[in-house]
Amino acid sequence: MSARRSKYQTSMQILRNIKDGRSSLADIIESTYLNTKRAKEVIDQLVSQGFLEQDYNERGQLADSYGVTKKGEKTLNEFDKVEALLREHAPEMLQTKQG
Repeated sequence: MSARRSKYQTSMQILRNIKDGRSSLADIIESTYLNTKRAKEVIDQLVSQGFLEQDYNERGQLADSYGVTKKGEKTLNEFDKVEALLREHAPEMLQTKQG
């Protein structure tokens, strides 16, 4: 059985993986072990919600490169605080589902 991540966990993992720089779609897929379709769905949602920004290439076209926005950084910091509290007081809430 493999562990399933929630949409929240997947989103936070993507934000954590690219918070200190820019990442390509390929780098995100490699670091999160998501398939291309699932990674693109989560990334698109993070972009539309303002947590990630998509870069443009030299011709002004959208590129498959992303960075975390200030809103994304702030949200990630707040979620890290919540996870620390959960680890201390209710670690079972952070366990992944087996499926």
